Amino acid sequence: MTYNALMMKSLSDLLQDGEKLLYPIYGTLKQKKNNYFGYFGLTENYLLIALLQGSSKKVNWTTRIPLDLKKVTIKKCLLSQQYNICIEFNEGENACLRVSKKVYGIESQEDNLKGFMEYIQER
Repeated sequence: MTYNALMMKSLSDLLQDGEKLLYPIYGTLKQKKNNYFGYFGLTENYLLIALLQGSSKKVNWTTRIPLDLKKVTIKKCLLSQQYNICIEFNEGENACLRVSKKVYGIESQEDNLKGFMEYIQER
């Protein structure tokens, strides 16, 4: 299975009836001192997360987080084509993502990253 196919399957499996997957991307979830590689996507009302086990093609953790946003901060990294996206929720732990504009094997990454950032900033 390709990385793109795994991303689409992993995030689509998290959808509920009537939901549509918006702007699926690959990135790193940074929490405290740990980094977790995974796939991230949106629905109209949820952030979808599917984290990978190490660098393998196996998803070992998934969740849906309501898009009850307090604040979103997006910063472009100085020396690379990466972005730090920090999402603060009204309840629960923040989600800080580091996402590259280009990812091997996921041709839609750059377009979806742009849409992902625009969508969460508008909320």
